[in-house]
Amino acid sequence: MSRCIFSILFILSTAMSIVAQETAPLRMNNIGGVTQGMTIYAIAQDARGMIWLGTNDGLCSYDGYEIHQHGRSMSKVNLASIRGLGRINCMAVQGDSILIGCEHGMEVFRIKEDKFSPYRLFAGHDVKTISDGWIGTDRGLYVKGRRLGIIRNIFSVSHLGSKIFVGTASSLYVYNGKDFVKVALMSYISGVAAIKTLPGVFFVGTGSTLSTMDCQNQKILKIKPMPVVKTILADGNRLLIGTDNGLYFTSGDVMTKVQHDAFRPDNSLAGNVIWSIFRDRDGNIWIGTDNGVSMMQKHSAISWHYLTDITGRHAGCLIEQILIDKHRRTWLGGSSGLICVENLGNPDETYR
Repeated sequence: MSRCIFSILFILSTAMSIVAQETAPLRMNNIGGVTQGMTIYAIAQDARGMIWLGTNDGLCSYDGYEIHQHGRSMSKVNLASIRGLGRINCMAVQGDSILIGCEHGMEVFRIKEDKFSPYRLFAGHDVKTISDGWIGTDRGLYVKGRRLGIIRNIFSVSHLGSKIFVGTASSLYVYNGKDFVKVALMSYISGVAAIKTLPGVFFVGTGSTLSTMDCQNQKILKIKPMPVVKTILADGNRLLIGTDNGLYFTSGDVMTKVQHDAFRPDNSLAGNVIWSIFRDRDGNIWIGTDNGVSMMQKHSAISWHYLTDITGRHAGCLIEQILIDKHRRTWLGGSSGLICVENLGNPDETYR
């Protein structure tokens, strides 16, 4: 037998990963459990690559190893003021600052100074969305500190090419550069997105449906009932849909649902209520849930294989040695003995 050396990431006792072909299924990394118990309403990334989380316990940063909470060193007066703003709804990084939209106002967090300061223009506003300088609140839509138009109760602002879609509590609008044109009557619009495989079509997430619309005449083509759609994100050829009952994603005409898996708690969706979906600059997908963060790493050269999928059993095995012989058989040596897998990852996969 010849020994092959790989850079391998292990999930001890339940799974293994090996370098393989470019067809990676959805595999979740729950960040080592450090965010478990947190509700993650918003996610952002700064120029240094730091991930910022808007949670039920305030603003946190994640450096790849630990969660750091910010604002704990503030005076009691200022800290009470921050907490009085209610839940964090949305965030956006602007230079060395983070704009934080809350239920009762907005704060500016200065990263280098580790300090908060109020954005007084939005005092008392329920700030729902921040998108490329556009800020939507219950009182109206603002661009560069100026109110634009007369529409209110803004839930989302989506930039698709040259079009800007604004979703409210009751309607979808498109901005033509001068006015807002009502496209459709819909409730609680969480976002509009388009994917590469369906040019000329865009998707609209609402409180009870996922609607497909024609970009040219802006007519509804299809309405699919869904649990409350809280967030949607286009990721290349697929659409990710975060709902009150799990994560949905499209692949061609197929829609798949992903939920928390009690048999694989360390490598499944952290929670079933999805509040936020964010793609970082490396293409990793971060999913904020009611029970922490899950991440889908973008490593096209890596596919994941669970021992439970191979053996059909839930008994674990601490894998300590991997050998691939000249016949491409994969030998796994570990705490429970030796496993030989033939045609790993293929339909005719067998083991003994």
